[in-house]
Amino acid sequence: MRKVLGITHELSQALQRYDQDIVNAMSLVKVSKTRLQLLRDNEWDTLLEEVLGFYEKHEVVIPNMDENFIAPGHSRRKLPQVSNLHHFQVEIFYQVINWQLKELNDRFSEINTELLICVACLSPRDSFSSFDKKKLVQLAKLYSRDFFFVELLAIDAQLENYILDMCSDSDFDELTTIGELSKKLVKTRKHIVYPLVYLLVNKKASCQWPRQLWREHFSQ
Repeated sequence: MRKVLGITHELSQALQRYDQDIVNAMSLVKVSKTRLQLLRDNEWDTLLEEVLGFYEKHEVVIPNMDENFIAPGHSRRKLPQVSNLHHFQVEIFYQVINWQLKELNDRFSEINTELLICVACLSPRDSFSSFDKKKLVQLAKLYSRDFFFVELLAIDAQLENYILDMCSDSDFDELTTIGELSKKLVKTRKHIVYPLVYLLVNKKASCQWPRQLWREHFSQ
């Protein structure tokens, strides 16, 4: 558990921080998945050596790994016959890591991760430093009921003007959230100038996920 929690510590801290950008958080998700898989596939022997060394140092009786595992308080005759090695490696070590990987995969599927990264490109934080036109067009494609072929062509060009306008307008300098951006666009009447961009911003500010992604994310 110490090793598993050590691997996911940075991710856990990042997801709890208000100012953590989504792109770096999603990178930590990938790093955590990779490290957990490497721990499962390659590091059992090393971990076992560390544990046995700890037992010897503190004069703790070391169980014979080839003998059958007997759970405290259970009869030998009522339990499946598995060795101590199988119990500790397969039933505990593998199960803990498999559970953690499943949690990460369920909560951060490939499509959800891509969605979150695309959403991050709308953020006005640090003078719109996360802006990425290609990813925002990709995000618009997920809203097939609002952005048809013509709208997708139009938003591509509209985003070009939008980002130049935002970066040159001091009214948008101090914004940090998509919600603040949505309100400022209305206050400055730029929601009329960039209606398709505003539609995309407003959907994210009001948490209107694409229908298929909403079902996938919140049914878990």
